[in-house]
Amino acid sequence: MMKDNWFSKLDKKKVIKGFTLAWGLILIVVMTITNIGFNEEFDFRSWLGNTLIILGIIVFGLFMGESVGEDTQKERIGGLYQNALSEFEKIILALEGLLMYFMQFFGWFSVQELFDKKVNYLIMNNITQTNAKKIIKYCSIIDVELLLLKPIEKIDEETGETIRIGRINVEQEEAIRKVLLGHIKLDASNPSYYLSAHGRSNSKSVLEQGKHLDDLIKFNKWTNRGIKLAMSLLIAIVLGFLTVKDFMSGDDIQAWVNLVMRISALLTSFLSGWLSAVQDVKLKSLQITNKVIVLKLFKNAYESKIFIPLNEEEIIAQEISVITHDEKYISEESLEEHDTVEREENDHE
Repeated sequence: MMKDNWFSKLDKKKVIKGFTLAWGLILIVVMTITNIGFNEEFDFRSWLGNTLIILGIIVFGLFMGESVGEDTQKERIGGLYQNALSEFEKIILALEGLLMYFMQFFGWFSVQELFDKKVNYLIMNNITQTNAKKIIKYCSIIDVELLLLKPIEKIDEETGETIRIGRINVEQEEAIRKVLLGHIKLDASNPSYYLSAHGRSNSKSVLEQGKHLDDLIKFNKWTNRGIKLAMSLLIAIVLGFLTVKDFMSGDDIQAWVNLVMRISALLTSFLSGWLSAVQDVKLKSLQITNKVIVLKLFKNAYESKIFIPLNEEEIIAQEISVITHDEKYISEESLEEHDTVEREENDHE
């Protein structure tokens, strides 16, 4: 038990970096005392053979480091990954009787998130939050030209209330057109992604974090591999130009230097793979945590009755409403395109 506590408290990153530094020092000493210099009789075939051997060692060490590092990090009790996995299992258990409604919630919540994203986009383009919300909720593309001239009024269909929408300027027009034409989208994963701890996103609000973390995981892994392989190949090329001089007989010392180089390549590539795996597992832990956050939002919304599941008749009515809205949007977009073409023809005349 004491050994386990000592090992768990050990700062593994510092140990790895310290070991790497010590090995680098040994390498410098060996290269110095053996009087390494440039090879004046460069043998391409010999260099190519040594380079391929070192490259093979590097690839082996890199993948072994990634594999061992990932397994160690994922299996570590009390680690980020195990804690995230435990939280996910708890929330799934708590939602056992409600998961049938998650797809409905996902659709409902996506609408709220998309609305907020559009509002934030307009705010970033110097439109007040109040006016941004009114424009998104009550305006269509055909209202933009009028808004450039003066404030307008709309009637809320549900309450009958008169809504006053402030005038916009030319600098704000492009952003508003982009929003009203549906060019601002929510880059979210599909609902099933959030119901599995190990599910991958295939699609940056809360819902967009899944895809974002997927991209980070891929970027981390392949960037690290690419950099390490490129750097290792460069080192191998340089080493291929080096030879041993003066100390003992050339063949024996060259063999020892080759041994040191190859052990160094194995150790450094293994440590690189390990550190890459540590970062990869951290990102996967965040991925699971993101799923927990979305599921907790579902649970809280359901329990507080902010989200109320619809029955079959209500779902059909909602689908009809969405189709009607889409048809209206398509007709307005066509009208806007027609007006644009007409204005360009008039300008040309």
